Amino acid sequence: MADWPHADFKNYLLSVGVSNTLFPNHWKKVMYQALATDETFCQQAF
Repeated sequence: MADWPHADFKNYLLSVGVSNTLFPNHWKKVMYQALATDETFCQQAF
């Protein structure tokens, strides 16, 4: 993921955040949506 452009990483996080295949309590959904909206997080090289 370190070589992903900023927009692609953000789109990946958003796609997971809106997925219907996550755990029933939706904690991952909320986490991924929050991370996708954090510009500083999306610009980090992991």
